[in-house]
Amino acid sequence: PDVYYVEALEPGLDLLGQQLGDARIHNVSAVVAPSLSDNPALFEGAWYTDSNLTDIGFKRRFEEKYPDTRFATHMMPYAYDSVNMIVSAFETGQNPAVYLRNLRSYDGTAGPLTKAAASGNFASRPAVWTIASGKPALLNQ
Repeated sequence: PDVYYVEALEPGLDLLGQQLGDARIHNVSAVVAPSLSDNPALFEGAWYTDSNLTDIGFKRRFEEKYPDTRFATHMMPYAYDSVNMIVSAFETGQNPAVYLRNLRSYDGTAGPLTKAAASGNFASRPAVWTIASGKPALLNQ
C-alpha cells in the first residue's frame, strides 16, 4: 500500500506503532492518533490531521505551566476559546446564550472559527502535523 491509516488509543496505539516499525512500515497517516501516543517516536515521520494552532505560543505556554500534562491539540484550543467567548459575552453585558447564538466568527487559538446562520456549531480549518524528532509538530513549521 501507498500508506497505512492508523487509528487506535493507548495501550494498543503504541503496540501497533512498534509492530509497524518492526515490519519496517513507516508510511503511516492518521487523524490525531500519533499525538496521543505515549511514545510518539514510534510514529516518526507520520503525517496526520489535527487542529491548526495559529498561536503556537498557546501550546508552549500551556506546556511550560503544566509540564506533566499532555497538550491535546484537538481539544484544548477549543476549550480555551469557548471560555473566552463566554467571558466576552459577560464583558459586553449581553445574555451569554444570546451572545453565543448570534456570534458568527471568532479569532481563536486554532485559527478562525466560523458558524453558519441557523447553526449552533463552529467550524475550524484543520492542519497537517507530523512527528518530528519524536514530537508532534505542525508540518509547515
